[in-house]
Amino acid sequence: MTSTNECVEYLTSLKHPQQPICLITSGSLGVSVIPLIYNIDQLDSIMVFCLDKARYNFMKKRYKKIQDVFNTYHELAMYLQMYLRSMEKEGPMINIFDIEKLKKLRKCDQSWPFSHLTYTIFDENKQYSMRDISKADTYFLWLKLLTNVLQKVHHPRRTMDEMLAKCRDYYKDNQEELKKIDEFERDYSKEKAIYWYTTPSFVSKLINKALRTEDFRALYICRAYIADLSEQLHREYEEYKQLLIEFDQPLSQWTVYHGRTISEEEIHLFHEKKGQLVSLNGFLSTSRKKAVADSFSKEVVFIIETTFDLSYGCFAHVAPMSIWPEEDEVLFDLASVFKIVDVRYDDIDRKWNVYLITTDEGTSVLQAYIDSVKMEANETNIDFIFARLLIQMGEYQLADDYLTKLLLIVPSEEENRDLALISYYRGLNFYREGNYSQSMIEYEKALAMQQRLFPEGHSDLGETLGGIGLIYDNTGKYDLALENHLQCLAVSEKTLPKDHVHVAEALNNIGLCYDRMGKFELALECDLCALEMKRRLFPHDHPDIATSLNNIGLAY
Repeated sequence: MTSTNECVEYLTSLKHPQQPICLITSGSLGVSVIPLIYNIDQLDSIMVFCLDKARYNFMKKRYKKIQDVFNTYHELAMYLQMYLRSMEKEGPMINIFDIEKLKKLRKCDQSWPFSHLTYTIFDENKQYSMRDISKADTYFLWLKLLTNVLQKVHHPRRTMDEMLAKCRDYYKDNQEELKKIDEFERDYSKEKAIYWYTTPSFVSKLINKALRTEDFRALYICRAYIADLSEQLHREYEEYKQLLIEFDQPLSQWTVYHGRTISEEEIHLFHEKKGQLVSLNGFLSTSRKKAVADSFSKEVVFIIETTFDLSYGCFAHVAPMSIWPEEDEVLFDLASVFKIVDVRYDDIDRKWNVYLITTDEGTSVLQAYIDSVKMEANETNIDFIFARLLIQMGEYQLADDYLTKLLLIVPSEEENRDLALISYYRGLNFYREGNYSQSMIEYEKALAMQQRLFPEGHSDLGETLGGIGLIYDNTGKYDLALENHLQCLAVSEKTLPKDHVHVAEALNNIGLCYDRMGKFELALECDLCALEMKRRLFPHDHPDIATSLNNIGLAY
């Protein structure tokens, strides 16, 4: 671009706010254009290129985003290469969250969008109701759950082939990347996951971009590789830990460093929230050498104390597997959790130092949540927990794609529970999408199989009957809705513990049917029973209790 207006119009028209922009400008054009575009959030860095370096050096003091003033092509190219590598390593977004809130989280509203989430602030000394739990908390929890599930879900070879096909299409005009894709296809194994992530190639670029922009579709495409990378990091951690134990060595601490650029407001936020937890929504690259972190940041260095005393190891020394072993890199797994210890300004380096320590707290909350999902869904098959996760996240197309592929690997010579569950989850997916007619077709297929498979009853049968009841509910056919909800209740009471969320939900749905039919006394009776059960199941401030109280109010 050769004019100020053209530059400003282009930068303000961009539609991807999470994509960082690096601007290279001449000194004379920079004087006029930088003040006009400096506050655009996407503008991450500015490089000034001109022959008269001394004349424009003053701009570095005025504008922090200016990395430097260059007067040779070689100098500019070298710095630009370093900048691009720093962008690859800086990927994860940061979330500060409250452990007490997450302990209360049972399930998430499927309707929230995956928007740009940077920070969420909490006070550990206060009590919270469910409505206070923010989208950033749920994104952290979903990312932790996703990582956990991906390592257990079956990944056929074609899953990796799909990723490579997408990459080939994306890089169809880039011969260098196409050669690397061919090499990956030829040589890749699970034991080389770390090597490929630390190598500058299509893999790390794709993963980091997807995590930085919270592009769940791209993460889904890369799911097999992400699972391999997380698994190898955990394996490396455990092997080193066992080595320390075997040689009677203390589970020593490492100090690692991560340089990044953050705003003054974000620095202030870390100041305020000492003692709270912080998570990064991605794989975090750090170094055991502070000088490496300094080279990637002009403003902030995170100083992280690690330990090999964690119940679930979340990091590994990857330098021996990296093409840059001199960087002494330590890589942290997806959504690793740290505690904020201190924030101090270093007068010598003129940078902020944010001190963190590794912690197990996020993992313990995750396991409690997984256990609650298994209890509520009465499901231990990780393939179907993953399907449920996709549906709850509102990723209906991905869920349909996943269930269709699952159908190809489930034995189908004769009817079985898994085939029935695929139809059930397809029905649930269509229902959440608002496609009631297609949902009914899938639910009825599931119901027919379940009735033949479980003539004495099964909790799966209760869930399907409840799903059919909700379709009739939403289409105004209350008599048919009531009939199915009553059958759901009978099956659930027969096949589940006395106090169970599905029994409470069936009572809740029956009460709503009676209310809509004008039978308020019967509605009130069901609503009160549902409320009593929910009070035995949930904390006092749980939203399901609030729902029952609201239903009781409607009945009165």
